[in-house]
Amino acid sequence: MRLADLPANGEWVLLGEDPPHEIAFGAIGRFWAGETVWEQISAARFATFDRPGLARIACDFSLRPYGDGRTLVSYEVPHAGDRPESRRAFLRYWPSPFVGAVLRSQLRVVARM
Repeated sequence: MRLADLPANGEWVLLGEDPPHEIAFGAIGRFWAGETVWEQISAARFATFDRPGLARIACDFSLRPYGDGRTLVSYEVPHAGDRPESRRAFLRYWPSPFVGAVLRSQLRVVARM
């Protein structure tokens, strides 16, 4: 799926955008314990979703001019566990080598554009 094709309802949803400068998208699920389980959500419910055992993750790509013919790319990934036990599980998962590999892969895709 391309970022431009993100739906308002689904597993990963478009949360907001300011083309061509910024796009934010997010998902809710349990992605720290073996098989990833994603929730079907709507963009409208993302901020208020509250179910035990799940966490929210949002991603934001921001593109800004940086000198002559260059672009500064910022990538933020805020996250929130809905309950203390979810937050603890997520914080154990977040610094894993897998997460770093995914983030670097996404930035390589942006660099090729």
